[in-house]
Amino acid sequence: MLNPARSRICRVLVLAGALGIGLLASANVRADEFSNRINAALKAIPEKLRSDAVLLPKLGAMDPAPAVMSTQQRAAMLANKGPGWAESSAWAQKPNQAEVLKALDEITKEEDRLKAFVFAQPYGVDGVSVDLVAKELYTELGDPPLVSAARHLYMPALERAGILCHVEASRRLEAGDLAGALKVMGDWLFFCRQMADRPTIREKKWALESMKLALERMRDLVYQEQITGKFTTDAAGIRKVNDRLKERRGFLQLERIEMPEADFVGREQLLSKVMLPNGGPNEAVFASTMARVSATERPLKLFSAAAFWEGARGAHAGSRDSSAMLKGIHDDWSRRWQLSPFDRYVSTATDYRKFVQTTTKFSVINGAFDDMDAIFSLRRELRAELGATRLAIGVCGFLIRQKTLPKSIAATRPEFVDAIDKDPYSSRGNDLNFFVPMRDTNKGPNGEEKPHTINLFPPAPAPSFALDLRSDVFVIYSVGPDDAPARCVNCTQTRVGVPGDYLLYPPTLSLFRQRLIEANELK
Repeated sequence: MLNPARSRICRVLVLAGALGIGLLASANVRADEFSNRINAALKAIPEKLRSDAVLLPKLGAMDPAPAVMSTQQRAAMLANKGPGWAESSAWAQKPNQAEVLKALDEITKEEDRLKAFVFAQPYGVDGVSVDLVAKELYTELGDPPLVSAARHLYMPALERAGILCHVEASRRLEAGDLAGALKVMGDWLFFCRQMADRPTIREKKWALESMKLALERMRDLVYQEQITGKFTTDAAGIRKVNDRLKERRGFLQLERIEMPEADFVGREQLLSKVMLPNGGPNEAVFASTMARVSATERPLKLFSAAAFWEGARGAHAGSRDSSAMLKGIHDDWSRRWQLSPFDRYVSTATDYRKFVQTTTKFSVINGAFDDMDAIFSLRRELRAELGATRLAIGVCGFLIRQKTLPKSIAATRPEFVDAIDKDPYSSRGNDLNFFVPMRDTNKGPNGEEKPHTINLFPPAPAPSFALDLRSDVFVIYSVGPDDAPARCVNCTQTRVGVPGDYLLYPPTLSLFRQRLIEANELK
């Protein structure tokens, strides 16, 4: 059961889609009524449960991150092995950064979703303190307010907080504190799960990507410790981490992540502004308003954008057809959100791809939802990442206690894991796969054990490479989109349309860093 206020966020936005989309606002509706529909549930969150009120002031006081740590992904990859590490380690320990870590600890302690913190900053300046507005730690909607022209000015500060967490985790691991490193990444994971409840596509996509990286980094921390042959935490400490990662009765509950609804409300608002009731585009405002929306992140292109939209105006569909199309793509995605990824309907092209991206008739809608497919994919990937993280931590708990790797993944249950996670890419409902190289893989011509070679294809621009795995590590993998287990001979990860598995442990982050170190390319 959701926090009643949190639940209202979902219900208000879903109702906005079900009842409002398709009904163009009358001429006398105020421009900010649409943002008010989105903000109503956010403003209902009690002040004492607002994580934004605790965290954002601390982010405003942060010292600039070292230039070498430009993104979360780079901070995770470099860890404590790359250039500028001494500067980065010192930065993470300064008072302002320590206050951010303290705030993250405070707002992620509660695991009961009925009582937990919510990132509930409203959109626009209404209800946001003058100080946060002055420091650009809010979402700017402009004048008049347009949800489709939202600028999430606070998000670079969140990215810096993520960089800090990855640096601090590396620092604690270097100091021999695996439990502390995992705690920091767990706090960040929980905060990003709060952000996954935000109703805009950009915020939700950032949150899901950050959660995925945080989970991989937790496995990376465990892997770095494992290959040293000596753990700095005991089996009870490992179990404590897995207790926090429980899903159904914990805070994470991936199945409760809702489809982003605010962008649909935003496009409904936009149609009400640029279209004549029961007519076509409003010549007086169409080009200027659409230019403002399309150039939100690139203001220097405002003039050229206006010229483009003036040319697009004549071929655009009328208000009724545009509104009906917006409702149609919303309903199509809403249906897919509820279905199993193995449902035949999910494999068909979306209405957005079929009817919006293939024509210029619906330019007001086109481009607004290009990241929806990525959100659907990330939601599935997160199930694999979370399951693999629990299992990897469980196997390491077994290794600490028994001084050997388990014969099967089932041996970790129930002491170190509550259940063996299912593979979200397996149409048969099979578990995630586990094996120990050499011990469980093909032998040589004389029955001798030999290294197991995997071919790894990390996301671009990283190059593919081959790697021999020995019996000092273990492997956890998903069958991936092709739904065919192949012992990770080819790890094509989540690429659709190519055969291969989805390697989860050892983490690709760890293996790619190791390759860069060996090639003296970690720069």
